[in-house]
Amino acid sequence: MAYLAGTWHLARVVADRRAGRDYRMVGTAWYTPTLDGLHYTERVRWTAPDGRPLDGHRCYRLIATGPWSAELRFADGRYFHALDLHTGAAEVAHTCPPDRYAGWYALAGPEAHRTGWTVTGPRKALTIVSTYTRQRHAAENRSARGASLE
Repeated sequence: MAYLAGTWHLARVVADRRAGRDYRMVGTAWYTPTLDGLHYTERVRWTAPDGRPLDGHRCYRLIATGPWSAELRFADGRYFHALDLHTGAAEVAHTCPPDRYAGWYALAGPEAHRTGWTVTGPRKALTIVSTYTRQRHAAENRSARGASLE
């Protein structure tokens, strides 16, 4: 899971299938190494239906169970789901009665990955797709540009 460590640009689309609306969020996600795996934090901004800008955040713990696998837990320690990315992709599920979350993760090389969720329940019908693109620090960007010119 060390592959994920670092800072990522996050773009998310939430399609509310009942309301017939799409909501777009942008922000930053951080995977920070810990003694037992990674700590995930995200901060996003999106626009509410009435036009107001809204800020959101969430945190998870990824407790390593292998080089490419982890147990995800909510910030309060509750179990979320297991994740095994040794093939570069995984399907996961989480039940939060009365709702069901069916998800997927896909690695797209060292600079990007995506996640998706289909949420169903008595009051929910959502499709959520998040795209992560690795952010490089200014010094790394200058170094990479210089290296590509040589």
